[in-house]
Amino acid sequence: MGTRFVILAMARSGSSYLCERLRAQPDIWCHHEVFHPNKVKLETPFGEDKRDRKVRRELAVLREFDREAFIGRVFDLSFGRAHVGFKVLHNQGRGEALRILDDPSLTPIVLMRANVLAIYSSYLAARQSGAWAAKKMVVTKRELVLFDEAEFRVRHDRYISFYGSLFDRLNKIGRNAHLIRYDELNISSRISMLLRYLGAGTDVVPLENRDVRGAPNIVSRFSNPDTVQAFLRDRGLMHWAYEGDASFEPLP
Repeated sequence: MGTRFVILAMARSGSSYLCERLRAQPDIWCHHEVFHPNKVKLETPFGEDKRDRKVRRELAVLREFDREAFIGRVFDLSFGRAHVGFKVLHNQGRGEALRILDDPSLTPIVLMRANVLAIYSSYLAARQSGAWAAKKMVVTKRELVLFDEAEFRVRHDRYISFYGSLFDRLNKIGRNAHLIRYDELNISSRISMLLRYLGAGTDVVPLENRDVRGAPNIVSRFSNPDTVQAFLRDRGLMHWAYEGDASFEPLP
């Protein structure tokens, strides 16, 4: 029996991309948000044909009445891969993220995107355009979004509360989790370390990187950049003004 894993993350943190990176490996299958309130977001080889819709409907019913059987059924959908998992985002299920940490049979991965302003701008862009999924983001023009300090504070507090609760629970029960950051998702050595943690083959199969990110100048994503700049400067948060990948390459 292979590893049964769960990715725990906030929305707009790169979790879909991480799922794709893992699913590109020959011995791993990774579903998406199976505890999404609107539908069970499976990833199957069937596409959107009748078999796929039938499985989703059956699992949606099972999820309501028998959580353990539902999770077991999701893990059974491994499509011949040894290791299988899914992701759970903040506030999905009935406190599902913390319940998963309490289950020793599930291997936790925590994905963090430290730039909360980038998460906020990505959320606003998706809400404004309706392009929540990566496939739609690729073909959707990104418009400028409006920074609202009160709304940002709410989302920031939600962020620190979610990750704080994860780390507090891990410490309390004496468990470890693999932590990977958003800016490390394109570093093969970091992905290889994650594969080793899962007990999978560590030769990373490359995944073509889709250009779905906004400008690395996060402040420039807003229609009121002066307001954003002042907010960051006054609070010593200027490190959120830009975001890029971590790099282990020598400087040019």
